[in-house]
Amino acid sequence: MNSFSADSRSSLFRCAGLLFLAFLVAGCSLFGGDDVEDPPTKLVQFKSTLKIKKMWSSGVGDGAEHLRLALTAASDGSVL
Repeated sequence: MNSFSADSRSSLFRCAGLLFLAFLVAGCSLFGGDDVEDPPTKLVQFKSTLKIKKMWSSGVGDGAEHLRLALTAASDGSVL
């Protein structure tokens, strides 16, 4: 006489199948090889063709003092 019922065998096969799929998906990364990233490309000089006209501006950081976040835009004088 078999000690496993049909329901417990079905649950066992379902768990075994899910475990197999989890190992299969995790194992796929083993065969990917080494991912070599391309180095950044050097910037090229170009001549601007459009004139930029400032149409509006907006402030950053005002109004947050009551929240005590102290988040403001940082600048070193030439770069924001």
